[in-house]
Amino acid sequence: MANGTMVVLNTPQAVRFVLDTKNSVTADRPDFYVINYVTSNLHLGFIKYGPTWRTLRKAATEILNVKACTQHLPIQYAESAQLMYDLLMEPEVRTCLCTPPFKTCFSRTHDFQ
Repeated sequence: MANGTMVVLNTPQAVRFVLDTKNSVTADRPDFYVINYVTSNLHLGFIKYGPTWRTLRKAATEILNVKACTQHLPIQYAESAQLMYDLLMEPEVRTCLCTPPFKTCFSRTHDFQ
């Protein structure tokens, strides 16, 4: 990390020791100044543990649970149908190939990344 000290542990025993005995020091995430600045310190993957992290995690859990995901299925089907229609009407236009519906539709069947 550019703004702090990095320790490299090269054995499983050393990793286990540090994680088990020094968890108050190692439990939090390091500062990523650019990411914090760009996201106003609201990126769930990089924010430090605390009240804001708990709020964001709770919101993400509610949005991504099984019940909520099944409620999103009609939207996904509609987006997929629109994508197929757009491809049929204008096959030479390739801008839709980078849209989330396209990637969702074809990643399952064609290993499209």
